Amino acid sequence: MAAPLGATVAVVETDYEQILGVAEGMLDEVDAALDRLADGSYGVCVTCGERIADERLAESPTTRTCGRHA
Repeated sequence: MAAPLGATVAVVETDYEQILGVAEGMLDEVDAALDRLADGSYGVCVTCGERIADERLAESPTTRTCGRHA
């Protein structure tokens, strides 16, 4: 027997809200990375001040920390 329509709509709304939350979080990370790029701090670990490896930035362009502080 299929779930009642109301239950199905509630599940879809919950999924949408979760997906939207994840997308908004990702956009916040991109905005923060762009801010760091603009102020010259992109690619510098916010914890220790050391340069973040290019390989790490290529893998995760929005990262704020070096591999040691990940």
